[in-house]
Amino acid sequence: MSSIAKYLLECGCEVSGSDINENDFTRELISKGLAFYKGHGEYNVGNAEVLVYNSAIKPDNEEIVFAESKGIPVLGRMEFLSLLSDEFRVKAGIAGCHGKTTCTGMVANVLKNAGKKIFAHIGGNVIPFGNCLYTGKDIFVSEICEYKKNVDHFTADIAAVTNVGFDHPDCYRNENDIAKTYHSFLKRAKISIINADDEILCKFKERTLSFGVKNGDVRAENIKEVKNGVSFQLIFNGLRHEVKLNVHGKYNVYNALCAFCVCYALEIDEEQIVKGLNDFSGVKRRFEKIGAFSGVPVICDYAHHPKEIENSLKTAKEIFGENIAVIFQSHTYSRTKALLTDFVSVLNECKSLCIYKTFPAREKFDKEGDGKRIFEKIDGSVYADTPEILKKYLRETTEKGVNLILALGAGDIYDIMVKTTDNN
Repeated sequence: MSSIAKYLLECGCEVSGSDINENDFTRELISKGLAFYKGHGEYNVGNAEVLVYNSAIKPDNEEIVFAESKGIPVLGRMEFLSLLSDEFRVKAGIAGCHGKTTCTGMVANVLKNAGKKIFAHIGGNVIPFGNCLYTGKDIFVSEICEYKKNVDHFTADIAAVTNVGFDHPDCYRNENDIAKTYHSFLKRAKISIINADDEILCKFKERTLSFGVKNGDVRAENIKEVKNGVSFQLIFNGLRHEVKLNVHGKYNVYNALCAFCVCYALEIDEEQIVKGLNDFSGVKRRFEKIGAFSGVPVICDYAHHPKEIENSLKTAKEIFGENIAVIFQSHTYSRTKALLTDFVSVLNECKSLCIYKTFPAREKFDKEGDGKRIFEKIDGSVYADTPEILKKYLRETTEKGVNLILALGAGDIYDIMVKTTDNN
C-alpha cells in the first residue's frame, strides 16, 4: 500500500491514509505529503474520489462501509494496481510463494541501471531505493501477491512465477490449489516465465522462457558462496556470464535467473542485465546483518515458511558453521497450525533455539496454532514472550559462545532485534 501511495504522491495526487499505528512507512509518507489518520473511522474518508484497501481489511470496516454508502468506488489493492498498470506500455508481474520480493527488486535495479522509465511496486525495501521506484511511465513492474487470490486481479504482459509451495492455509486448500492460481496467471500473459526445477511449474505447458540450476533455458553452474555474496556462471544461448551477487544463498541464484528472464523479455541487453544483477544490494530483512549482540553478529531474515527457514539455515551454516543461535517467530496462527509438523522438523535441527511469541497479523488467537506448540515439541528449545526474556536468552547463549544470532520471521521480531543489538 505504501508503494502505491508514494507513486500517487509522485504523480501529484492528493493522498490520505489510515492505519492502527504509526510506523516507518507512515512517517515516510507523511514527509512526502500524505494526510495520515491514526485508527480507522468514517471521518477519514472525507471527500475521497476512491478508497483502496489491502487484503487484511475486512468488508465491514467502517471506512469501507461509509465509502460504499456515499457511492465512492471501493477497490482492493490489486484491483487498483491493475488500473494503474494500464497507463504503462508494458507490464511485468512476478509471483511465487518464495523470492518474489527479491526477484522484483533485482528487475527494478537492472531497469534503473539501464536508464529505463519505470514504476516498480515491491513488497519490501530494496537497498537503496525502498519499495517504490518511479522514473517514468513506460515499464510497469510489480510483485504479485497470491494471498486471497489477489493474483487473479492482475494480467501481465510478462508473467513470471518463482516457485510453488503450500502457504496461506486460511485461503488455499493445498499446494495444488495455489498452483491453479499461478497457472491462470501464466496463461493470461503474452510471455510466461517459470522455474523449470520446480516439480509443479515444470509441468506447465504455458511457458516462453524457463530457468533453473538443473533445467531451463537460463541456467546456473559453478555456484559458490563467497565473501559478501554468492557467485555463479549464468548460461544462456550458449554464452556464459560471470555473476557475483551481493546477497548470499543458492535460493537467490534462482531469483537472479528469474530476474534475468524478465529483463531479457523486456529487451534489455544481456550484459546490462548481468551488470544490474551484480550491482544489486539486497532487500532489508532478507538475510540482513543488522548489528551485533555482545560482539556476536546478528542477521535477520524474513523467513516465515518452513522452506524459507530451511534455505536460511543452510546458508547461515555454510557461512558461519553449525554453532548458531536461532530465534523464530511464527507468523499467523493458521500457518503455524497447518504447517506445524514442517516447522518442527526444520527447526529441530537447530542446536540453540528460542521460539518467540506468534505474530498474529490479521488473526485471532488460536491455541492450536500458537508458537508455543512448536516450543513444546522441540526438546531443549526456549520460549520467550517479551523482549526482556529474549534478551536473557541471548545473553546466556552468547556467554556459552556462538558464531551467529539468526532471527527468523515476518512479524515484529525484526524491530525487537534492531532495538536489542549493541548499536542501539
